[in-house]
Amino acid sequence: MHEMSLISSLLDMVEKEAKKKGFKKVKAVWLKAGSLAAVEPEALSFCFDALSAGTILEGAKLELIPEAGVAFCKKCNKEVSILRYGEPCPECKSYGLKIISGSSVFIDKMEVE
Repeated sequence: MHEMSLISSLLDMVEKEAKKKGFKKVKAVWLKAGSLAAVEPEALSFCFDALSAGTILEGAKLELIPEAGVAFCKKCNKEVSILRYGEPCPECKSYGLKIISGSSVFIDKMEVE
């Protein structure tokens, strides 16, 4: 379950940022998650609740913003949206795709006190 390590890294980043910026509490976090990142929203939420207990993120709202995967098709020379690895190009049905984005998870924004 890589959701646990994602949330653990999120907690570390937020706590470091809190020390730099001086905020004491996080009320909400918005995470952008690419469709190719293989993140299960329920597992992410569970891990967030479990790991945030006793931290500045305890009780914060976690919002997941889905982001489509984008690939470049070498055959039709177009950027196309894909949902999963191994899909063919939706335009020409070729499998010669190079992933451009949509495989990462990152903090989009936070609401802090």
